[in-house]
Amino acid sequence: MSRCFVLTAVAAALTPATAYGQGWAGESRVTTVLDLSGSSASSAAGAELLVDANVLASWEDVLQNGTQVRLEVAARYQHDGGASDFGFDCPLPACGPAGGGQDGLTGSPFSASSSDNSEAWAGFETASLTLTGPWGETAVGRQAGVAVRLDARAPSVLETAGAYSSQLAPSGSQIVRARNEPTGQAFKLSYLSPRILGVRVGASFTPAGGFKSADFDPDDRFEWSPGAPLDRVWEGAISFSRSFPDTGLKLRAGVTATEGRYVSGLDPERAYRSQGYGVEIERGPSTVGLRALSSETTGSKAYSAIEFGAVHDFGLWKIGFETGRSKQKVSGLEGWTSLLAVRRQVSDAFDVGLGFLSTKTTFARAVRPDQSDDRSSRRGLLVELTVRK
Repeated sequence: MSRCFVLTAVAAALTPATAYGQGWAGESRVTTVLDLSGSSASSAAGAELLVDANVLASWEDVLQNGTQVRLEVAARYQHDGGASDFGFDCPLPACGPAGGGQDGLTGSPFSASSSDNSEAWAGFETASLTLTGPWGETAVGRQAGVAVRLDARAPSVLETAGAYSSQLAPSGSQIVRARNEPTGQAFKLSYLSPRILGVRVGASFTPAGGFKSADFDPDDRFEWSPGAPLDRVWEGAISFSRSFPDTGLKLRAGVTATEGRYVSGLDPERAYRSQGYGVEIERGPSTVGLRALSSETTGSKAYSAIEFGAVHDFGLWKIGFETGRSKQKVSGLEGWTSLLAVRRQVSDAFDVGLGFLSTKTTFARAVRPDQSDDRSSRRGLLVELTVRK
């Protein structure tokens, strides 16, 4: 019996006769990013147009016993940056650090596509059913796990492009990602408790993590990596959120952990583990945040990343600085990114943003023996336009 059939059957069982206030709602967003950055590996400056668009439809209802029901379906189209200056894939699941996937079309900071071409992806990313009551929240279907939903993170200025964990990767340069997401939008079962005294906990289980989406490709790997997506993945998270009226501060902190396995030609089974930590502090219109990730495969540290951001909201204007660093142990790759950006809300339906992005990557000479330099950098302007409805 397919998972889609099970999800449809459960939704059909919640008939309108036992509920009230039902209704459909929808929203959409289209963001374009003009990448004007240039590479140290090329004499020509980049000039690339990237697009990220999504459409969300949701149905909400309240049963007679007070249980809230939400059915959510979302589709997405993405035309992301092409290959980076390196022209090879990201190594282990940790590099993603999610089962081999990362931002950008190919799910990798080092794209598997050709060095001068970007690509497009389109499909349904979300299809989930959520029940909410006094006991908490239970969800089943294609969805993000609790390690993403309950984490605390560094703030961002732009909608889709940034220095870390962004949806679009200009020129394939997205190399820092502390988002603890080992399965992407794969089919999973999740539970989140009510928030009590500021504390909320949650857990997710993913039977198989092979679902590909715009930001996640489980098959994007080096030749020495496992070559199979993660399965039987558990996620756990604890979130703390509290306001301090006397000081005007709002604090949010999160700790996440994931564990899964994959079958490869190297070993019958190899374990994957990751731990994430984050904190956000908000005071008035200013927000600062820090998020870190460390992951390992069979006890060997494979990838680590840290992100920091500071944003100030002036009402219609928002300005901020983002920076991050990552390290991949197997390949010796180290990456640094930073972004200074400003965004202006022109209307409720239209935003415009401008940022200066800088990335630098160093690597072991053994990874690129045909290259005379052991580092590559890229810097330049990003122009972002967002339309919502």
